[in-house]
Amino acid sequence: MLINASAETLDYTFFGALAYLFISTILLGCFRNTRVAGGPFDLKIKRQARKRYLEVPLKRDKKIRRLRNRYIIFGCIAAFGFIAQICITSLGYPIESMMLASITFLLRCYANQFIIEVRSYWKNHDLEIPGMSLIPGWAFKLRFVIILTSNFSELIMGVSYALYFMNYVLPN
Repeated sequence: MLINASAETLDYTFFGALAYLFISTILLGCFRNTRVAGGPFDLKIKRQARKRYLEVPLKRDKKIRRLRNRYIIFGCIAAFGFIAQICITSLGYPIESMMLASITFLLRCYANQFIIEVRSYWKNHDLEIPGMSLIPGWAFKLRFVIILTSNFSELIMGVSYALYFMNYVLPN
């Protein structure tokens, strides 16, 4: 009875984190760093404004270019790390996969410095893009918290999968 209850708890933890990851992905897709003038379906103007929002700091600031490269590299490592974690756990090494999950979580948190630096660049310089304004500080912080908690939910998914595998699959 206790074994079934703990297995169900791990299942609920895994699928709860997966549901949160899904919801946060939808929220982040709708919740941007900037506001663009125009209609809600004026996608061409919004895409051009977002492109310039990233292009201008990348051309002018070497530190932001370096942070963007690190953001892309660590993002790819994190994506491959999550897939590798599932594979490593399935091969029978759950402790190693939990270590990999922790490392990829820290890399993603470290890579998010790019988002902060682009925002601080535009706070210190005039916004040269017509029809675009930055979102308020509280909204940016809320968006950043959603990003960090979605990273944490991915860590919870990996660890709960490894614990389930370690306790219920490997002993048999």
